[in-house]
Amino acid sequence: MAVSYHTICTLSIVPRYMSWSPTTYPPPLHRLVCATIEALFCMAKTLAYFGLECLPMVLYYAVSFHTDFRTSTALYVLATLIVVVIMFVFQKRLPYLSIIFGFFVVASGIATVFSDNPDLIIFSDTLYFLLGAFLLGLSLRSRRTLLETLFSPSFAITTNGWRTLTWLWVTVFLVAGITNELVRIFMTPEWWIGFQFWRGCAIAGLSVLFLFVSRHHRLPIASPWGIRLPEKPVGQ
Repeated sequence: MAVSYHTICTLSIVPRYMSWSPTTYPPPLHRLVCATIEALFCMAKTLAYFGLECLPMVLYYAVSFHTDFRTSTALYVLATLIVVVIMFVFQKRLPYLSIIFGFFVVASGIATVFSDNPDLIIFSDTLYFLLGAFLLGLSLRSRRTLLETLFSPSFAITTNGWRTLTWLWVTVFLVAGITNELVRIFMTPEWWIGFQFWRGCAIAGLSVLFLFVSRHHRLPIASPWGIRLPEKPVGQ
């Protein structure tokens, strides 16, 4: 699973005309009602997409109790492909992290199924996280971090905020990669499936907690949580 800020931040987005300040008049009632309905619909749709993103990981964990590693992995790859196609059909786009993670899962999963070698898909997770940590850390040497390049359309926070978030995600990716490799070496493939599931839950929780960093470093044009708000229509 690749839980992305694109998914999480959408839960906080409401139309700009709902964000009036105390110094301005509130919008007419009909606009407020329409805005509320639109915001609730947006949140419901995003929660549905979030659940869809999590589905392959949950399925992998559930079926691992009833079948062997090879079969579970085949179903995991199939579920990932179906979810990617569904999300692309409905969203007309895919987040970069979802594309990259999906590639790792599908490529290593197919190799695992045909070779019957569990280490392939397990090590692909190690490679994904350590490569991610390396690229994020390398971007700290430049003026604009990789995280800012990917997510500035969704978040409006200061440069220091982006650098703080980058350091946090470097740490998360390093810990995830190192612990994944330790599990690959010392534990069974079946045990790794459970580890992968709970690690995904932990990363999703950290993604939400890191919104407090965005809140602290938000720009004036952002929502209270640092989310970049839609442009206000001219004349409103």
